[in-house]
Amino acid sequence: MAFTVEPWVLVVEDDDDIRQEIAHALLAEGYRVRLAEHGEAAIDCVLEHGLPSVLLLDLIMPRMGGRELIQIFSPSEEAQRVPVILLTTSTDAGELPSCFGKLLKPFSLDELLDVVCRALADRGPSCT
Repeated sequence: MAFTVEPWVLVVEDDDDIRQEIAHALLAEGYRVRLAEHGEAAIDCVLEHGLPSVLLLDLIMPRMGGRELIQIFSPSEEAQRVPVILLTTSTDAGELPSCFGKLLKPFSLDELLDVVCRALADRGPSCT
């Protein structure tokens, strides 16, 4: 008997308002969501719940930023398969080799939902 794990999205964002708005939009579309306010909290979440299906990641945060979090996860082949979508205010944030996409703040919720849907296209729920 095979079972499937429902896709879930880990939102790592230090701005509480943005984090909550993203969570609300994803939940309204039927995604399971977990939230972390910085990289250290994201590590705790992954240790408790396993790797997410998609990682929405702010680059600049207190305690541990997005780049540091990616460096910690990058040695893991399994973690490398998780699509990472950067959330940033910087147009010169550069590209990180493991990233699926980048959203420049402020972004629309439609943009967010579109990129999450594309990231999950081959393993997530229908995005119609």
